[in-house]
Amino acid sequence: MKKIFVYFATILLGLSACSKDFLETTSTSDVDEAIMFLNTDNALKAINGIHRLMYEAAAATGTS
Repeated sequence: MKKIFVYFATILLGLSACSKDFLETTSTSDVDEAIMFLNTDNALKAINGIHRLMYEAAAATGTS
């Protein structure tokens, strides 16, 4: 009985895989400079990215 449940669960998981477009994302490291400062939301994202890079670099070197 347990084997039947495991097989059935494996088949259900295999059939319910995510769609292919779920894994297709745009790169966050390459941003077109023309659209970066079109509005304040894009500018804030750029500033947040710079802050994250500086924070990670400080954490990696052990400085605060």
